[in-house]
Amino acid sequence: MKPKHMVLVLAGIVMLLAGVVTMPSPAAAGGTYPAAYEENFAVDVEWTDTHKHCLDPSSDHGANGCVQAYGDVLWVLDRWADGHGVSMTWRELDSNGNPTGRHGKCIDNLGASVGWTVCDKDFTEGNIIEWTLDYWRNGGWVQVGHALTSV
Repeated sequence: MKPKHMVLVLAGIVMLLAGVVTMPSPAAAGGTYPAAYEENFAVDVEWTDTHKHCLDPSSDHGANGCVQAYGDVLWVLDRWADGHGVSMTWRELDSNGNPTGRHGKCIDNLGASVGWTVCDKDFTEGNIIEWTLDYWRNGGWVQVGHALTSV
């Protein structure tokens, strides 16, 4: 490569890098980044007497779940020892019921013998959590229940 061309290429690289470094982020420009999908794996805990909003579907369903507003705790119970986990799918709504963009899944893959498991979250106070339960049955995922819980 001729020295003149090499200088031009290097100058182009420097300008490109300077442009990337000095470009404002969407947050700096007044925009916001879209909320990310949150996937958490539940941990084994002892059941507490703290008030919870529970779906409590019949035992014909492989999962049960509760949302504990105080502490922002998602409780999940795998009812069937079938080798498949269960989960709670959730999304956060603002106090007017509009989606905030924050959503996710609390997955209990510890097995039915463990009992209740939890995912510890940090939701915005005054918002609403919309949630359902998911479990495996007859070769596919089944979603049961639908609840709204204020946190």
